[in-house]
Amino acid sequence: SSILAVSNARFSDNTASSSGGAIYVYYNVTATFTDTTFGGNSALYGGALIINGGNATFTRCNFSENSSSGSGAIGGALYIRDYNEYVSSATFNNSAFTGNTTTGNGGAIQIKDNSTATFNGCEFTNNSASGNGGAIYAQANATLNIEDTSFEGNTALCGGAIYGTANVTINVSNSTFTSNSATSTDADTGGGAIYVIGTSTSSR
Repeated sequence: SSILAVSNARFSDNTASSSGGAIYVYYNVTATFTDTTFGGNSALYGGALIINGGNATFTRCNFSENSSSGSGAIGGALYIRDYNEYVSSATFNNSAFTGNTTTGNGGAIQIKDNSTATFNGCEFTNNSASGNGGAIYAQANATLNIEDTSFEGNTALCGGAIYGTANVTINVSNSTFTSNSATSTDADTGGGAIYVIGTSTSSR
């Protein structure tokens, strides 16, 4: 296993043609980020960062105006997924996601597989997806734990703030959703704040 520890750093305007515009955390890695800013980074998958079978903790970090674009783009700021038997987890403490965008799903974050993301005291503001999940898109057995977190002004076709599908679990407590919007006018779409579909579960 490997360890990555980053503090008081700034990652700006980095690019990757495929994954993780600034950083790629690839299986069996433990990463910590403290007082670090990711701004203006871009990639196809995970504009600023991808966690692929690793574990990461973010404390007082800022993700602003990162983007993912192109065919199949996902995760404007982050893409979190498993790698074989290595299950990813990410914890965000007092961190902010502002103005991140994707031409696909997950304006700020895309999470899938059996991965878990936990948010404590975070802010998601003005993130957008041309697809679904203006702030977060969760699928394929992923788990979201959200506490004391605000979502404001996020937009997507469906699930203005959060979109969940395919056996996801979404736990939300003591959090606020304000002025988020789902723009699709198609039947069976919507969820200005949260949209959950299929055999997913949610609780609060």
